Amino acid sequence: MNFKNLETNRLLLRSISKNDSLDIFNYLSKDEVTKYLGKTSLKCENEAKILIDKILKASSEDNGMRWGIVLKENNKLIGLAGYNSIDFKNKKCNLGYDIDSTYWHNGYGMEAVSEIIRYAFYDLNLHRIEAEVVIGNNPSSNLLIKLGFKKEGILRQSIFKEGVFLDVEIFSLIQE
Repeated sequence: MNFKNLETNRLLLRSISKNDSLDIFNYLSKDEVTKYLGKTSLKCENEAKILIDKILKASSEDNGMRWGIVLKENNKLIGLAGYNSIDFKNKKCNLGYDIDSTYWHNGYGMEAVSEIIRYAFYDLNLHRIEAEVVIGNNPSSNLLIKLGFKKEGILRQSIFKEGVFLDVEIFSLIQE
């Protein structure tokens, strides 16, 4: 699958590279950012490089696709968003996104995810987008609901993080 850069009013969604490792480390090392993710905070920049390798490998194998969320005004990478997994046979994907807490409450998540949804439905011809949100991550749940996602239920003890099992809500959006 060919990777395509996407653009919104304020954002460039582009492929990531090892050159982004410091920006990714800087925000994924913050506990407030990773609190509701299925991973712990990064401890060093090399962990960001390993994450980048995993993302690029998934993309090259058509199993996933993640964009760097970059502010047009200053070319600053402020997050990642995309599909954690893609199932072309069943025409569905699993959506994921994370943004540096410095940039929360500016509508960047809504702007990036809206464009990624559009791309999934109209460019990749997918039919269903799923998203899992750790219970308690109300800003993420609210973002999905504003975008038209429906809550389908709870996956009990679905994520094991730092010695604790966490429940997640499952949301979906169907192309109508």
